[in-house]
Amino acid sequence: MSEAAISKAYDATGVFFQNKEDRMNYVNREMALMDYRSGIMSAEERGEKRGEKRGMEKGQKQEAERYSSLLRFLLLQKRMDDIVRIAEDEAYRKELYREFKL
Repeated sequence: MSEAAISKAYDATGVFFQNKEDRMNYVNREMALMDYRSGIMSAEERGEKRGEKRGMEKGQKQEAERYSSLLRFLLLQKRMDDIVRIAEDEAYRKELYREFKL
């Protein structure tokens, strides 16, 4: 931007800000825009937190059902040693999930 254009813009700003009503309208509009943006960001954050919470609850419920199903299969087959082992050994539990297609 040229020096003349900057000077012209500066002069226009000076004229604009001499009118109190225009200045107050401008300030109020800028404040309203900042409030709006802040409200949008806050709503997005709340929505993300709510979605994360729902996702965690759903995932925990699904994992509990999966674990219960595995326990039922092992109980029906009287595999008591495996029941004890899956409580402590996550890798073995995952192996049995694959075995029983859970």
